[in-house]
Amino acid sequence: LLEEYLRDKIDGAELDRRKAAARDEAAAEHKSLNELDKAHAAYEDAKNARIVADDTMEKASAAVEMALAAEDTAEAALRAAARALLPQQPGPSGMVKKEV
Repeated sequence: LLEEYLRDKIDGAELDRRKAAARDEAAAEHKSLNELDKAHAAYEDAKNARIVADDTMEKASAAVEMALAAEDTAEAALRAAARALLPQQPGPSGMVKKEV
C-alpha cells in the first residue's frame, strides 16, 4: 500500500481510503481493538482537557499576580494622597513627625 503511494500509483485520497478500509476490517476481526481505540480516545480527550486547564490556571495565576501588584501600587498612591490632604498631628512628644 505504501509502496503504491510512493510510486505514485495511488494518490493521498486513495491511500486514506484504503487505510480506513483496512482499519475497519481489522476492527471487525478484532473487537478488542474497538475498546482499545475508545479507551485511547478517552485518554487523549482527558489529557487535552488537563493541558487546557493547566494553561488556564497558569494564565489566571499570572493575572492574579499582576492584579496584586496593581493593588499594591494603587494602595501606596492612596496613602500618599491621604497623607497630603490630612493635617499633620503632633505626636506624644508634641512634635510633628516629618514624613520621608
